[in-house]
Amino acid sequence: SLQSILDGERLFHRQLIDKHWAAVVDKQRRAKRLQQQLTDLEPAWEAGWQAYRAASQEKADAYSEWRRHERNCEYYDCDECETLRLENRAAKNRLSQAARSKNHLDARHTKLGNDLADARAPPPVVRLSLPRRDDEALKTLSLLFCPRLLELLGQATLAVLEQVCDEPNDD
Repeated sequence: SLQSILDGERLFHRQLIDKHWAAVVDKQRRAKRLQQQLTDLEPAWEAGWQAYRAASQEKADAYSEWRRHERNCEYYDCDECETLRLENRAAKNRLSQAARSKNHLDARHTKLGNDLADARAPPPVVRLSLPRRDDEALKTLSLLFCPRLLELLGQATLAVLEQVCDEPNDD
């Protein structure tokens, strides 16, 4: 009957709404956890950027000093040239290490930010297929199921007519 179909639809709607609100609560918990992780990461992320900037400046200074000395050096490849070249290489290694660390922190920071944005986005809206009022819902159900019932009634009527009116054809 239409009432049992309506009862089944109402149960299905309640399940959809319950599932929707469970998803909302889960997303809120996840967003809170991700926000805390992002807040905890901020000092390390800032420190990583500061270390990278400092290492970059150190590398630029070491390179400039090495090249300046090399241009003004009276001897080709003196001890000071070698010392400055080694200092430049060490500064370059420290810059590479700081860049790797910064890139790792950047990737983690970006991932947490994206995950947080995703967690803050609301779940899909629940769209109910029937009106909330039972009398309107029953009207909708009758419109949905009536054409099929009429089709079945028409097929049954034709089948009965074929059997009743079936006369042997003596051509």
